[in-house]
Amino acid sequence: MTGAFGRKLTSEERLRREVAGRRKLRWRADLDEIIVAAAGGAHSVIEYRYDRDVERAHRLPPARKQVPFTKPNGSRGFRDRRYEEYALIIELDGKQYHPDELKGRDQDRDNHAAATAGSTLRYGWTDVTRTPCASAAQVRAALRKRGYTGSLQPCSPTCGAFPLLEVR
Repeated sequence: MTGAFGRKLTSEERLRREVAGRRKLRWRADLDEIIVAAAGGAHSVIEYRYDRDVERAHRLPPARKQVPFTKPNGSRGFRDRRYEEYALIIELDGKQYHPDELKGRDQDRDNHAAATAGSTLRYGWTDVTRTPCASAAQVRAALRKRGYTGSLQPCSPTCGAFPLLEVR
């Protein structure tokens, strides 16, 4: 579903009509949540999980999603997440769109961003799904270096972000 939004193959209204038109639908509540997230700029599962498990769960400020930019060659691209006020970019790399043989392209994009738009933090599937608390602590540390004064909130009673903050 998120990929369909990313490729502009559907719309929120169309999916809502489809969901509403089905009397029985397994995981209806989950689908409703994903439709909202995908329409709001989560164009992959890793982006959805970052928004939910890293950013919202730890009450980080909301980043802009799918921020357009011009590449050094003049073509257009999109940054996954951008904290405008803090000149911090988050790139989320799922294997489907970021295979190992294209890592050099990602490095070029990060270098260009550092020279023109801000620093980039790059996270993969494991960072977002298995260690979201550590990722949240790192994002918060990067935001604080750039002037963010908000605090990080625990996502649960066993949130792993706080021992990491004390080390910094």
